[in-house]
Amino acid sequence: LSPQVARLITDFVRTNKGIKIGCLDDLDGLLGIDGISDGRKDMAIVRSAIANGLIQIRSLKDKMPLQKFLGGSGLGSVDLYANINRALFATDRSPTSFAELAVYAISLGYSTIKCAPFDEVSKGSDDNELLEAAKLGIQRVAAIRSAVGDSCEIMVDCHGRFTVNTAFEVAEELRRQAVFWFEEPVDPVYRIEEFREIAEDALIPIAAGESGYGVGFFESLLEVGKSDFLMPDVKYCGGAIEAVNIAHMARTKSAGFSMHCPSGPVSLLLSAHVCAAVSSSYKLEHAIFEVDWRSQIVDPSEVISQGRFHIPDGFGIGANLIAEFLKYGRVVK
Repeated sequence: LSPQVARLITDFVRTNKGIKIGCLDDLDGLLGIDGISDGRKDMAIVRSAIANGLIQIRSLKDKMPLQKFLGGSGLGSVDLYANINRALFATDRSPTSFAELAVYAISLGYSTIKCAPFDEVSKGSDDNELLEAAKLGIQRVAAIRSAVGDSCEIMVDCHGRFTVNTAFEVAEELRRQAVFWFEEPVDPVYRIEEFREIAEDALIPIAAGESGYGVGFFESLLEVGKSDFLMPDVKYCGGAIEAVNIAHMARTKSAGFSMHCPSGPVSLLLSAHVCAAVSSSYKLEHAIFEVDWRSQIVDPSEVISQGRFHIPDGFGIGANLIAEFLKYGRVVK
């Protein structure tokens, strides 16, 4: 959370102390949220955080695991895919480094790899410059495919760095590498018409929505943007209940659903409960090999094996923050 978001949450709690919130619609009214589609806006993040906190409190009070509170049947684990991008920051980000990390992830049981090979491409450059800069990213993806063969799915995240014309050319190169999905070649929140042009004609599935807020935005992303996969994030979309509602809406429109989560243990655990509650969910994102102290943040620590996240027993999300680590940056012996 940014200091501004933390302050807004604190102010909201103080101002509304003692007020009974009967449903999340009441929360929208108290926050004065109307017409937001960008989940990166402070008030969208505030709404998501407070909504997630409220359902944690409610599921603890009702003595049930959060996934059951969300409508799930009690799954013990969910499938993950491995986002290798953050771990690559510690390397030279050469095609060889991309390939080696993908191979290592597969050795640990993951069968789907996501990378962001175009992060050096500068938004706003002209088309020729974008395509020239994209060549290295295409080489990185080709190196992964060469190293893993047909043993896994590869997903590519573009972080909105392209234009309509360049996205088509890049998509065609990625199609030759049998890429499973092409994620956000342009920003779908602010450039949805351009996004639609790409999604309608690119010969590769398109995924989007990591920064979107609310069911209404995601419905527009399907009907106007023609996205193949929706990717809400519990930090931005309005919270876990909103994510479940987005999933159900996507299913009625025959679209794919996959939670976006290159985040810490709390977000991953909360997102896992969402996935466990949604039978149509695709694999959950996990940013692997990012930091070595990740296991010290929650108790019990994450249990991940053979590419699956094991949901802990217990009510609510089933884990607690470790206060010592949050205060001191380590667990004091």
